[in-house]
Amino acid sequence: MDTIIRDKRFQPNFRFLIDQRMVPPPTVDFVQQVVGYLHLHAPEFGGDYRSATVVADQASFGMARMIQGLSGSENIRVFRDVREAENWLHHPEEEKLE
Repeated sequence: MDTIIRDKRFQPNFRFLIDQRMVPPPTVDFVQQVVGYLHLHAPEFGGDYRSATVVADQASFGMARMIQGLSGSENIRVFRDVREAENWLHHPEEEKLE
């Protein structure tokens, strides 16, 4: 994430698609580190960034939802389907209509 934030192409309110389907579920320690990082770097991310994480199993889904909940951000979502994640990232206006 540090590399992304420092990249000259990075701008606040970036859209992140994180594919976690081929890795084991994150640990509680990892979840806590991610949440701490998100809080520390919130100004750099901007108020309207979006982060969609795609997972393959229930354990990964639950741990990713912990990140979503503990971060307190509505800009983070967890999905099991890549197309749904991409749609949420690229079409936020559709969500506001619901």
